[in-house]
Amino acid sequence: MKYSLFVFLILLLSMSSCCGVKHSPDPMKDEVMRMSMKEIESGQLYGAGEEGIPEGGVIIKSLEDWTSLSNKMNAVNNVEHEVNMDVFNFEVNWLVVYFDRVRGTSGHDVQIVDIRVTNDETKIQIKKTAPQDLAADVLTQPYVIVSTGHFDKPAVFTVIE
Repeated sequence: MKYSLFVFLILLLSMSSCCGVKHSPDPMKDEVMRMSMKEIESGQLYGAGEEGIPEGGVIIKSLEDWTSLSNKMNAVNNVEHEVNMDVFNFEVNWLVVYFDRVRGTSGHDVQIVDIRVTNDETKIQIKKTAPQDLAADVLTQPYVIVSTGHFDKPAVFTVIE
């Protein structure tokens, strides 16, 4: 009888500790807001890296930022931009630009597939694709430009291949 009472008390105590109030982490910490975006331009630089643009992403927040980047992109070969800066409104949108590394063949591509803002950072997901068939031997540097709304968290670029 004493043994049964002892087991019952142990069982009762263990169940009460399991059913206690659980304190979860801050629910806002992982809150995610997906940003809408529109691809403005994608293409290739053909200057064999002489433009001096490293692999990675950049956020363009003003016409001055865009002019500086555009001048670098045009340093070796003139790039015909599809972005009409006469009508682009930096007070409403920013440009997110991503440059791949210099590649030894044509046919490589980069895309910005997702932009999400958390409480800590702005996660920008990049997808890289390689040519599926034969490709010409030429030095290229793929890039992509998208338009999106403003965000106030630091940008972190993540690449999936």
